[in-house]
Amino acid sequence: MPVSSFTTYPVARTPTCHPERKHKARGLCFTCYAKRPRNRASCRHPDRPERARGLCGACYETYAKVTNPAYAERVAARQRLYYEQNVVARREAERSRYRRTGGDVAWAYNIQQKYGVTAEWVADKSAQQNHACAICSKPFSLERKRPAIDHCHTTGRVRSLLCQMCNTALGCAQDSAPLLRQMADYLDGFK
Repeated sequence: MPVSSFTTYPVARTPTCHPERKHKARGLCFTCYAKRPRNRASCRHPDRPERARGLCGACYETYAKVTNPAYAERVAARQRLYYEQNVVARREAERSRYRRTGGDVAWAYNIQQKYGVTAEWVADKSAQQNHACAICSKPFSLERKRPAIDHCHTTGRVRSLLCQMCNTALGCAQDSAPLLRQMADYLDGFK
């Protein structure tokens, strides 16, 4: 519901979703037609229930913020205070939610944004590679939970799935095949 609709006292409207209540939306919020709680304890003004103006909690909150800037400032101050007092608890809640999902949601979003591939593509490619690195053939389960996605840094094209060590080695060599051959020749020279 747009905020500007609360500039005047809300009028009881005929709900389109409740044809059996054409006279008034009794027991429903006048704006969103959600069921309002009946008990006085849940009212924003338990001693003055008429102050809720026939609105549910969410609609009343919007109404009060629009019509009373001082109320809006009090709510903002209360939210800032809560934010400052509960920084550690909120961070811990974020961490626990991340741990519950194992970071899978964030990882899937990140690989989609960065490489243009999905988690299903990674699973299929890993199965094609027998769940092992494309270079050293080390199983991914021994290396880390998720394989590294190797890609060309100039074109951005995804090449294959590698273990973390092979991906780091390619990155340090700047994806240069001649440099990697020189490194291999160097190592062969000391055998």
